[in-house]
Amino acid sequence: MVLPIDIARSFSSGQPFAVFRLPGDTTIRVADSDNEFHINMWNTPFSSNISVNECSSGLAAVQPWAESTPHDRYINSTHQLIGRLRSRGGKCVRMRAICASGKTFDINAIVEDVFNLYPDAFCHCYYTPHTGLWLGATPELLLDYDGKTMRTMSLAGTRSADRSGQWDEKNKQEQAFVTEFICESLTKLGLQPHCGIDETLRYGAIEHICTRIEAALKPGIVLEDILNALSPTPAVAGLPRCDSLAEIEKIEDAPRRCYAGYVMYRGGGGQVKAYVNLRCAQFSENAYCIYAGGGVTAESDAESEWSETSAKGASLVDIFERNTIDDEPQQ
Repeated sequence: MVLPIDIARSFSSGQPFAVFRLPGDTTIRVADSDNEFHINMWNTPFSSNISVNECSSGLAAVQPWAESTPHDRYINSTHQLIGRLRSRGGKCVRMRAICASGKTFDINAIVEDVFNLYPDAFCHCYYTPHTGLWLGATPELLLDYDGKTMRTMSLAGTRSADRSGQWDEKNKQEQAFVTEFICESLTKLGLQPHCGIDETLRYGAIEHICTRIEAALKPGIVLEDILNALSPTPAVAGLPRCDSLAEIEKIEDAPRRCYAGYVMYRGGGGQVKAYVNLRCAQFSENAYCIYAGGGVTAESDAESEWSETSAKGASLVDIFERNTIDDEPQQ
């Protein structure tokens, strides 16, 4: 695979850009007038979306978050969260940051590795001064929209891909929360969602439960309405949504920035595809911050949740750590 632009050079120039590849496709597209690319930051409305095609250059860029979430702090706050969920019910998605610095990273090699490793994910790399440099390979479709029909998915539950058999009740409950929320949100807009059967979707070394949902569009229901209704979904926030957003604000020690927002491609003929920004990292030539989250319920165990986020971040950690540029040897 050959990148269509030199990512490292474009980043160092300070010129906004985006490259991306649709799941199952072999073509890597560059954001331009025919391939618009938009970024939605965490928990912001459609009207706040950032268009890479319209961004200015030459501004100071946001740098990656530098402090990893400490294990003890994560365990303590997650344990307390589980206690509150036992009282009120529902679900909350707890995120942690995995950060490193002090090495020189080969930016182009890192991007190439991610695009090669995840052929069935929406792979993307973008830079704007407002967001900094981001990279991701997300398995979660938020919206496929063509003006006549919309498609989305609920994606929740996580386990190692080497397991088999039935999913446990904790993961099935997580999935049910997300499916119910999406269907209720679409119904409130006046749509009639139809759900497919639950399936297991593999992503690298882990698996998720996936339910595909679609609905015919009706006059007066526009793209903005649907995206504002769906995002953030319970898969990245929780339920009830307002309670979960308050919990996230209270317990997370790193800002989510672009994590769990969405990235959106707008092509010709009214085609729009938006994907939840998961399995992602903000990075630079000498630092990275990887974001990983897990759905916490009353049945959760704090140490198991920590292990789940470690598994979700492991592939990106490995890619960054193996693509370093050695210092010149001393003479």
